[in-house]
Amino acid sequence: PSEREISGRTKPWRTRAQLARLPPRPEGEGFSFQVVGDGEPGRFFFARWLFGVPGVFERQLRTAQARGGDFVLQLGDMVSRGLPRHYSAFLNMLERVGAPQAFLTVLGNHDRRRPHGVSDARLYQSLFGSPNYFFDHGGARFVVADSSAGRMTRAQLKWLDRVLHTPKTKIV
Repeated sequence: PSEREISGRTKPWRTRAQLARLPPRPEGEGFSFQVVGDGEPGRFFFARWLFGVPGVFERQLRTAQARGGDFVLQLGDMVSRGLPRHYSAFLNMLERVGAPQAFLTVLGNHDRRRPHGVSDARLYQSLFGSPNYFFDHGGARFVVADSSAGRMTRAQLKWLDRVLHTPKTKIV
């Protein structure tokens, strides 16, 4: 599939659309959320064969969604490599699972075009939105910062200074 073909499918999964789904939580009101880690199936056949358990990430996501909470945060490496066919397979899985709660993503190195080299995250950005974002929920500020290239830029650090300047509890 082409980038254009899958970009239409990501509209409901874009960060902005998912943040709009968060239930309102006034400051001080308790809430819960789920965190799921690295879901990429392995870039190389031998790694998938030795360590990969087919469908394990889908089961983890279903479990996280079933446990409830206000949102699920996926901590990056959704795909083996940031290519349209890999994101298409990931979207197929998301569509099968659905998302009763908001589903938020973090850009991981495998979500880039070349996971272990200098590369861009253009496809991730076109599908989900900015890899740097924050939101306030129930008295906490959640900050997602892209460090998938193994570093942070001066502009990101300035942005972090601004968004972390709050009396709210911070979760980065």
